[in-house]
Amino acid sequence: MELQKYFNLEEYVDKIELTDEVLSHLQRTSKSFAEYFGILSQYGNYAIYFWIDSLYKELIASSEMEGDLISLERFNNDLHISRFAISNSRIYDLHKIFIPDAPDAYRDSEVKISGKENGEEVIYWWGPEAESVIPFMKDFVKFYRTSNIELKYSNPFIKAFLVHLLFVRIHPFKDGNGRTARLLQNIKFVQLINSIYGTRLKISPLNISQNILINKPTYANRINKVQFSLDADDNIAINRFIDYLLNMVDEQLFYAKNKLLKYAETLDKWSNMYPDEELDKEAETMRLKRIFQR
Repeated sequence: MELQKYFNLEEYVDKIELTDEVLSHLQRTSKSFAEYFGILSQYGNYAIYFWIDSLYKELIASSEMEGDLISLERFNNDLHISRFAISNSRIYDLHKIFIPDAPDAYRDSEVKISGKENGEEVIYWWGPEAESVIPFMKDFVKFYRTSNIELKYSNPFIKAFLVHLLFVRIHPFKDGNGRTARLLQNIKFVQLINSIYGTRLKISPLNISQNILINKPTYANRINKVQFSLDADDNIAINRFIDYLLNMVDEQLFYAKNKLLKYAETLDKWSNMYPDEELDKEAETMRLKRIFQR
C-alpha cells in the first residue's frame, strides 16, 4: 500500500473545470436561493429564529451521520458563528465541538476510510500519509482564504463545496472530519453570502447535513470516487460531487420555503408587534425554538 504524498493543492484546484451541466444547475439553484433569501430577509431580526432552528437540526444531523449525538450546549458560540477567519488553531477549536478531548494537533498516524459489505470490511481509500497532513492543511487554509473572480473562489456554493471536499479528502484528524468539514462549509458559505448581499449573518441561512444524512450512501459514493491526486483525472468525479450537493441544496430550499410559509403568519405578527430594535433575542430564542420544533 502506497499512501498519498503531499502535492500542491493550488495546482489541484486549478485543474478543476466546471461542466456545462453543473454551471446550469448552479444557476438554477442560485436563483432559487435568492428567492428564498429575499423572503426570509423581509422579517429582519425575527428571521434569526428560523435560522436557529435550521442550524440546530443541521448540526444534530451532522452528528448523527457519524454516530455521536451531541447536545446544544456543546456548540457554545458556534451555534452563532463567532468569527469567520480560519487558521489551523481555529480548525482545532471547531473540531473540538465534535471531539471535545481532541488534541490541538493533526493526526500523526495513517487513517483508512472503510465500510462493511456482505459482512466484510472494504477499504475505500486511505487518507494521505501523516507527514503530508501539515503541508496539505497549510495549502487548505490558503485556499480557504483566497478570493478572486473565478467561480471556484467567489461563488458561495462552489467555494464552500470545495472547502468541504478538500478537507474530507485530506482527512487531517483521526475522527470527526466529515462533521468539521460541513461546519467549515457553512462558515465559508455565510462569509461569502455576507460579502455578496451586504449582510451580517452569524448563522447559515442554509444547512444541508439533514439532507445528506437521508442520502448518505450517495454522499459517500461521490467522495469515494475522487482519487485526490495530481496524476488522476478527477474532474468528472468532482463535478458529480458538486452536482450532488447542489441537489441537497435544492431539497433543503424546497423544505425551507414550505416551512417558512407555515410560519409566515407568526413571523408577520411578531415583526409588526415588535420593532427590530426592541427584540430581546436571548429571551425569545428558546420560546420560539419550541414553537418551530413542533
